[in-house]
Amino acid sequence: MGKKALCHNDLSGNHILLNENYELAGVIDFGDACVTDIYCDFLYLLEKSEEEIEREFGLKVLKDYGLKEIETVIEYADLKEEYYPIETLLCGIKNNSKELWEQGLQLLKEKAN
Repeated sequence: MGKKALCHNDLSGNHILLNENYELAGVIDFGDACVTDIYCDFLYLLEKSEEEIEREFGLKVLKDYGLKEIETVIEYADLKEEYYPIETLLCGIKNNSKELWEQGLQLLKEKAN
């Protein structure tokens, strides 16, 4: 386990604002903020998906942040990717959302193939 900190907990390309020079101008959407493992703030930036920027961007952020345990954060990100379908399925059940439930089920089927 890493150090605990107040984390954005949903830091992704969709929540990072850049200016015209591609410099950080702001961060938005703190709705999921909580005290958690500091590594959790970087998971979405390392996600391998079409929604996110690229893993290389996330690795650059980690380096610029000065985090020394980059391999550990990568392991966290890879693990999260593995259980994301189950998380989506359970979120659908908890929130009585047929759409999320079906999305989670589809993701699980894709992983099984």
